[in-house]
Amino acid sequence: MNHATNKEALIQLVTFGNGKPMRSFMSATTPLFAPQTMYAYNLAKAKQLLTAAGYANGFEVTVLALSGSADELAQLTALQQMWAAAGVRLKIEQLDSATRTARYRAGDFQMRAAAWTNDINDPSQITSYFAIYDNIQSLYTGYKSPEIDRLFAQSQQETNPARRASQYNQIQGIYIKAAPIVFLYETPYPVALSKKVSGFVQIPLGNNIFAATSLEK
Repeated sequence: MNHATNKEALIQLVTFGNGKPMRSFMSATTPLFAPQTMYAYNLAKAKQLLTAAGYANGFEVTVLALSGSADELAQLTALQQMWAAAGVRLKIEQLDSATRTARYRAGDFQMRAAAWTNDINDPSQITSYFAIYDNIQSLYTGYKSPEIDRLFAQSQQETNPARRASQYNQIQGIYIKAAPIVFLYETPYPVALSKKVSGFVQIPLGNNIFAATSLEK
């Protein structure tokens, strides 16, 4: 599904070009971010992998969407069309925020649209959310990697900057290879100011990240 996703087209459609494809589960502004080799848009490859996985005729999957969100609906409608070309039939279930949150926290979903803001610019925080099962089940995907657990535990005690950077590089590489989410894009934090405003300094909250996550059974 990552290979069936045209990230550049999504960026143009949803953000009007104000974004860039994800290169990790971290944003590019996060300390120890290590850009990885990602999944290029390749429809033939997507079909090949689906066939190898036993889904030569594709499959149907439902994604939880936030009702009333024009951006999310545009994003998911585009994914619906892209994935249909590979044989994946995406159903969009629109829910209010409270209901959607309750559903995915209970594990009652197949996929969900997700976006988050890098407001605490710390690689430990974002890694604990995405890749550590014991925290929030790796962003409620159910993904678990003993190797990531080991590297993350070591990183919490590592004081050598180079060794810690290497640990996070390895963690990001393992996560990207496993691909428990569909990696989409990141956008700058949007701020609008009147020309009359002066002396205002925007807190650097990092980037917004957009992805589609799935629950592993």
